[in-house]
Amino acid sequence: MTCVERQYIPIIRLKLNCEDPEPINVGFANIKPDLKCGDTYFEVECEDKAHYGLGQALAYRYGGKRAGLIIIVINRYGEIVKFLKWVKRNFDLKTMVITCKDNNCEVLSI
Repeated sequence: MTCVERQYIPIIRLKLNCEDPEPINVGFANIKPDLKCGDTYFEVECEDKAHYGLGQALAYRYGGKRAGLIIIVINRYGEIVKFLKWVKRNFDLKTMVITCKDNNCEVLSI
């Protein structure tokens, strides 16, 4: 099974009661997070692009926002949990794993 981020964002939005955020001005660009859940702006990525999401979430923090990273896991659960624990410890980002099978998703905060 292949992960396609845009297919899962609506499912995650409903499950976490999130909204579509406005772009964040970081001085040199306006960047648009995938979701805003409460006061946290999240970047959502599939497991094979988790490292891209880290950079984007850090840019949201640079823009003065509380930021987080949500990774959709299909196959690499253990490796992603280890990565997200490191992210949380070193960058103070809110982190979550979403495990999905056939559009049925479960949320796990890390």
